[in-house]
Amino acid sequence: MKKSYLTVSPLWFVTLSVLTMGIYELYWGYRYWCYVKERDASAIRPFWRALFLPIWCYALLKDIAIHHPSRWLPREAACALLAVVYFVLNMLWRQPDPYWLISSLSFLPLLPAVIVLRKNAYAHPVPRSHSLKWGIPATLLTGPLAIVTGLSALNLTPSSVVISGDQLWPHQVELLQEQGVLEPDETIVYFYSTGLLSIKEDGQFLSDCCVVSYWPDTNSDELLMAYAFLENIEDYRVHWSDGILEDTIITITTLEGYEFDVWLSPEQGGDKTFVSELEKRWEAARNTPGLSPLPI
Repeated sequence: MKKSYLTVSPLWFVTLSVLTMGIYELYWGYRYWCYVKERDASAIRPFWRALFLPIWCYALLKDIAIHHPSRWLPREAACALLAVVYFVLNMLWRQPDPYWLISSLSFLPLLPAVIVLRKNAYAHPVPRSHSLKWGIPATLLTGPLAIVTGLSALNLTPSSVVISGDQLWPHQVELLQEQGVLEPDETIVYFYSTGLLSIKEDGQFLSDCCVVSYWPDTNSDELLMAYAFLENIEDYRVHWSDGILEDTIITITTLEGYEFDVWLSPEQGGDKTFVSELEKRWEAARNTPGLSPLPI
């Protein structure tokens, strides 16, 4: 059986690329390189070329432009530009929330090639495949994860990292104020929640005057909280995370001897940023009694 490349529709290509967080693009590239290997009887390795598609993108686009002439890929310069854009978009996944979401647009530079293959497949007697046998299962498996990840990056659901207070949405701030966790004149400096769908599930934050940890009351719809004014903190201990799957824990001890824990994600160094800011504000409050809150 001859190897074939995919002639998926542009809309379906975009849908699968987004919902599989770019994995479908690699599969699409793999199928084309398999076709090239058989067509040219060459010794190329399709798997590795697909796995490193951002590096091999120019070669792929150039091959399509040469063997499937079309106004969609008219010149080598166009292929080079599209390949550079694809590479840059793939590198943006390293950016913090929500900027890494731009990398989900990596399908855009490949769309001209997708269109070319689809159009030429019907005009030339070459092996082709419309098969989407794995597309639906892959979408069902990765689609929900992609949606949740995207919502988290936009802070529509709790972020997986420590965020600055100004990244909270107004309705989230209002929720904390309505629950009595945040005072109207209080400003959150850093915030973190381990909740899945809502910050109401739990949270902790450093404000301009306090350290707060809150959680839901199992017997009501209200939130319970533990807090300490900065000037009322006797000491704190930090148990640093040993890995990205483990949270850093700060144990706060008040002058009255009361203790409570604050949990922080180590992702993107958010726990270190939180602790550093806590140290700075605690020292200022402790050394200068009655000092007004530090500016945000």
